[in-house]
Amino acid sequence: MAERSLFEADVRAQPEAFRMLATGGPDRWEKVLDAMARSPEGGCTLLVGMGSSYMAATGAAVSWSAWGVPARAELASDLLHYGAGLIGPRDRVILISQSGASVEVVKLADQLRDQGIPLTAVVNRADSPLAGKAQAVFTMELPPDHGVAVKSFGGTLLTLLYLGYRLAGGPARDWSERALAVASALEEAMAAGAVWRALGADLARRPAQPAVVTLARGPLLAGARGAALLCNEVAKVPAWCEEAGEFRHGIVEMCDERVAAAVMIAAGSGADLQLSLAAELQPTGALVLAVAPPAYAGAASAAGARVLEVPDVPEDYASPLYVLPFQWLTLGWAETRGIRPGQFRYIPGVITSETGGRRS
Repeated sequence: MAERSLFEADVRAQPEAFRMLATGGPDRWEKVLDAMARSPEGGCTLLVGMGSSYMAATGAAVSWSAWGVPARAELASDLLHYGAGLIGPRDRVILISQSGASVEVVKLADQLRDQGIPLTAVVNRADSPLAGKAQAVFTMELPPDHGVAVKSFGGTLLTLLYLGYRLAGGPARDWSERALAVASALEEAMAAGAVWRALGADLARRPAQPAVVTLARGPLLAGARGAALLCNEVAKVPAWCEEAGEFRHGIVEMCDERVAAAVMIAAGSGADLQLSLAAELQPTGALVLAVAPPAYAGAASAAGARVLEVPDVPEDYASPLYVLPFQWLTLGWAETRGIRPGQFRYIPGVITSETGGRRS
């Protein structure tokens, strides 16, 4: 029970952790902004990480680019082993690792530093290996998670959104207000935790437990990827994320009663397309879930989806909120299966070797 309660404690601790970030982060970060390598005209910012850090980067890169700061997310492992020519002379590199010790990110930092490429790091603590290799270091200073990424996922995304927003010329106080709104929305949504937990328990009791596919567009892909990873790490069930438009180009053919399809809907250009997708999925026999704010909950329910309703927050900032139902759902799923929620079975909490490293 101790391990089980630690995962739940991390879930419940998110609102306070994000308030700490919203109020304390800018005081540290404003002093670091000037030390960042400026991307010359025509350059792109590469947001580079592994695991949940990379997933947060995928959503942030969409928002950065929409704000006028060209960015793309890259896996550190790809750049490390196949990256020749992928980093242009006008590009800026930001390496992201909550632990500051992920092996591919640390090795890549050494490789890029040897090439004379200036580096920015986003880490939780300044005493991490990655922090010592970068010219500019943005620290989150959040209470650490006890297992899988919970607070650190949302904290990483919010930190990256701060950087992009400030580089785009937005005032720090606007970012703080949005981050505080996310914390308040999370606190409000916690009231539904018992319902989502019970849904996870119900999925665990099905004779054929479904595989899960999460479906999103734009910045919400970070939340969709994070939700799928929670299904893998916490409930130990097969799950993956697809960009919703790409999903319709053939992948939808695998849907049947053995699949749970989670459609993420937020106010934005893709909302109507997501509602349409939820309706399209009904004849397949898949269990259709829809994570949606009140403005779209009724339409999603009318389309035949089981709605996991969350408060309304701006789409760019929504991913930390949209993973919350899956934190509770996978908690109930794991508990019912007799699995310790949030604890790794085969790997250490931080991957520090590219070979081996299997948990005993």
